[in-house]
Amino acid sequence: MFPSLASLPSNLPSFLPSRFPSLSPSECRTFAVPDVVDQVCVGLTPSIAFPVDAITITDQGNGVLNYVLTHEWIGTLTALAIRPGVNICSTQVGLSPGNEIGSFEGECILGIASVTVVAYFTENIQLAECVACNVDLEMEGDDELCSYVLEIPCEPVSYDCLPSSPPTEIIEPPSLSPSNSPSLGPSLRPTNEPTAPAVPKFACTREATNCLSGIHCAIIGGCGAGIIAGFYPDLTRKDSYCKCTGSASSGEYMRLQHGLLWDGFPNSSGQYLSGTGTDENNGVNLGEFGLWGTEAGSLQHVALISGETKKRPPWTMPSSAPTEII
Repeated sequence: MFPSLASLPSNLPSFLPSRFPSLSPSECRTFAVPDVVDQVCVGLTPSIAFPVDAITITDQGNGVLNYVLTHEWIGTLTALAIRPGVNICSTQVGLSPGNEIGSFEGECILGIASVTVVAYFTENIQLAECVACNVDLEMEGDDELCSYVLEIPCEPVSYDCLPSSPPTEIIEPPSLSPSNSPSLGPSLRPTNEPTAPAVPKFACTREATNCLSGIHCAIIGGCGAGIIAGFYPDLTRKDSYCKCTGSASSGEYMRLQHGLLWDGFPNSSGQYLSGTGTDENNGVNLGEFGLWGTEAGSLQHVALISGETKKRPPWTMPSSAPTEII
């Protein structure tokens, strides 16, 4: 008698391999961020760094790269030119901060897409698309511009997303024997009042910038007197920062997405802002050991954060600190 079909095991092994290999349980992926490999400015002192949030990756992987370019420059930008591919140059004039320039597809060669962006600050400039992306560094006249060459990986970054085990806390038992000598008596003279540390008038936090529910909020009227143009990290969060204009023009508070964190020293290069902001900021340093402001910065995954960034709060705070450490 032959067995019935119902008596056969239902879960037979598969004879074909899976189409796609699965990620290990502890592996996660996030967008790889652009890297500025070359920058030249003409007629501008100091030079203007490429805004870290000017390019937003929308699709990345399997040899495909798509991104959006947005006007995030500090200063009066009059025109932008972008060369996303070898034979492509796109220009746009009459821009306002926050304007989207367009969506572009990168040309991936050996896993990297090269992009050239030229920012023009010259008033009433007339651009021809055939030459707008080609900067002549020996040009004469009153031209003011910055040319940036970026490299964007065409594949996302893989990293271990399982949290590490917390350190074991060792608690010393209390002493059972009394001390050999009595404690000192009260002081006969009053002690001097401790000097309170200087408190800055500007603080890059969600509460101070009134950005409690959003991820991108305008700081109306700028960051305040004495705060020069630059990037200031939120010292209570690892994923947020402020971009200040150094004037009454609105600044920005930005909270990053997709697990990215703020790094003021991408690729272990960068510079702190100098100065103390004078009396308008109660004499607090704008850079190191103060507001920790930098001239530029980048969006990075936690595995790629520079050692210099980890010297400031909240990286240096203990896990019990009463702050919102992200």
